[in-house]
Amino acid sequence: MISALTIAMLAASPNAPTDSSADLIHTAFRGWESKLPEPKTLSEMNGAGFRCEHHKGGTTLTHLSALSKSLPISKDADLVQLVPWTRNKDECLRFIAIDAILNRIGYDRNTLAVPTMEDPESFQFHDILFALTQWLDARKIVWDPKLFDGLQIKTTLADFPALAHGKWTEEIGPQKGFQEFVELDAKTIAVMSRHLPKDPKWPDHTWTSAVKSVTRDARGVFVITCEWSQESNANGYKGDKQTPAQFTYSFLPVAPGIVWFREGTQYWIKLKRS
Repeated sequence: MISALTIAMLAASPNAPTDSSADLIHTAFRGWESKLPEPKTLSEMNGAGFRCEHHKGGTTLTHLSALSKSLPISKDADLVQLVPWTRNKDECLRFIAIDAILNRIGYDRNTLAVPTMEDPESFQFHDILFALTQWLDARKIVWDPKLFDGLQIKTTLADFPALAHGKWTEEIGPQKGFQEFVELDAKTIAVMSRHLPKDPKWPDHTWTSAVKSVTRDARGVFVITCEWSQESNANGYKGDKQTPAQFTYSFLPVAPGIVWFREGTQYWIKLKRS
């Protein structure tokens, strides 16, 4: 679910076009805002898709992918024109823009999932746009940093305390049986797992670790290495300190008050500031 603050941010209008190809790109998207063209093939009519609130009845992913390939992208710099549309309030238009970017920059699609990759608060969306900035920089294509406002693309180690320190709660759906809570400061990180609903047979379980160092990798992910870790639970159990620590922890800030979090090599979970 996208927050109201994010929706307001996404609704910003694209910048005025600067050349003919940019003009054609924006004209196409503006036309699609009110109505998408009819599918041209049987393939475009069938398969998984969106139930989009802006386009009655929604459409298929194959149809949207075909539209992305129809965009008049003639040079590498044209990808800059797609960025505002990746942040549009319309899910279909975001998918078309993202798909067009993926077609050009050679991103590994095997790492992606739908409908996650076009969600502006997802780690996949963030990584695609991060990869785009690197791709543009490698080709010495100038882009306006304001296009990526709020996405935490150009972070540094100095930003980490403001971005990650504090208390965090996992955003979960109705089917989740456990929920994670994370508390981080300069010295320690505590990761608590709570059974849902609360059950005396499943007391809250916590790993507390001493922060040794924080690094930032080439994809903008902050990685915490710990000196030791200690297991405990709400019933009073406390295990021995384990040295070295059992886990490393990864934080990926994607929007104000939203980070993605990972223990070791496990899957990412979405946290919101408590």
